[in-house]
Amino acid sequence: MMRNEDVARQATARTWLHSVWPIAVVCLAGLAVMLPLLLRPYATRADDLFYHLFRITGFDQQVTQGDAYPLRFPGQGYGYGLAVLSYYPPLAYFLMEAAHLLGANFLFAYQAALIIASLGAALSSYYLGARVFNRAAAVAVGIAYVSNPYFLAEIWKRGAVTETLALAVAPFLFAAILRVTAESNWRSYVEATLAVALIILAHPLSIYLFAPFLALWAFLALVLTDHSRRWRAVLILAASVFSGALLTCFYWLPVQLESTARRTIDLSAALQYFVRGLKPIGQVVRVSLAVVFRSGETVPDFSIAVLLLVAISLIYFALTLRRTDRKGKAQFAFFAVSAVLAFLAMTAWSEPLWEKLAPVAY
Repeated sequence: MMRNEDVARQATARTWLHSVWPIAVVCLAGLAVMLPLLLRPYATRADDLFYHLFRITGFDQQVTQGDAYPLRFPGQGYGYGLAVLSYYPPLAYFLMEAAHLLGANFLFAYQAALIIASLGAALSSYYLGARVFNRAAAVAVGIAYVSNPYFLAEIWKRGAVTETLALAVAPFLFAAILRVTAESNWRSYVEATLAVALIILAHPLSIYLFAPFLALWAFLALVLTDHSRRWRAVLILAASVFSGALLTCFYWLPVQLESTARRTIDLSAALQYFVRGLKPIGQVVRVSLAVVFRSGETVPDFSIAVLLLVAISLIYFALTLRRTDRKGKAQFAFFAVSAVLAFLAMTAWSEPLWEKLAPVAY
């Protein structure tokens, strides 16, 4: 009897270790991304650092005075006040304020929010990889995602907590859509609702960037799902969007009601500004031994490490191609094509497309 119990304990330990080690690896990858900032906390030169520090001080002043969700910071803007949370997403400031209330100074609170975003990106991309492929492949997906030079640019170059949080939530949103179409139950509904709410509170403008890919991903997932639960999945997806928007109405509803305070955007001027920001193809896909920011823009060079991760992922898929079903092949093809289109959309080659589709560029 004791031998059977020992065997059962060993089997449980192996199962636990098999489940934990991939998560531990991707978490270490997420923390490694933050090492340059953690080792030299007072040498940060990120573009948005001081914006965040000024705003979190104003947020903290209002919270300590009893205003749990201040839409305006009266002491800022040379005493005229700034309506920061009337338009700026609040999730980053909730995280920074929580870290500050736990004892961190404002700089470390800012870095704590970036750490949470980096770990969230590693875990959510791992979760997506596990749902599409398996745990071993998901580790490569998680490491590749946080090693992406454009993800690193948000942390090292821009220091933009809000955009980094949106990049952390995006894989979770893709995975939630996949779970809804695969299971179509109340758990998938809750997960999708949470994903929608988080990306709205993190950085709602990112929704526009991901919108075409999310729509195509949802369409593909619905096509590949069983016909018997397809319409149920459609209803759950629609309900999740509605519920996520309803949960976050405390953020987006006030600014929508202040219609007289909003300015109309000059679409033609905005389009020209956008087109001028497109880069030559050589600058977008340039490779170096390390991630390098050569210009004042946020377009970095790729590093050799990223190319190696992509190569490993392609080799893994090629070796398992025969064992991959039709759904897995279609999903892999979707992400491969999406990556190519996203890169091309950032280059000067796409300029004629943007000029013909001005609403899309907006």
